[in-house]
Amino acid sequence: MLLFAFSGALIAAAWLRLEKDAPSLGDVLLMLALALVPTIAVAVRARRLVVAGLAVAVTVAACAEVFHAPLVDADPDLALA
Repeated sequence: MLLFAFSGALIAAAWLRLEKDAPSLGDVLLMLALALVPTIAVAVRARRLVVAGLAVAVTVAACAEVFHAPLVDADPDLALA
């Protein structure tokens, strides 16, 4: 678990260096926390479907944060236009 957290921190730091704006500590901690959610679910032996659902939810939340697109603004009709 510690090795996962360390590698996640390295990946998050490297990814955030690609951003044009200087990342805040809050952004880094948010991404690390989101990355740890499915891992903790596996560690407590949650069912595979629960882990998969958490992974999808965390991915959507992380993408919304990265692209600065609130989830409440998600509108499938806009994608078709």
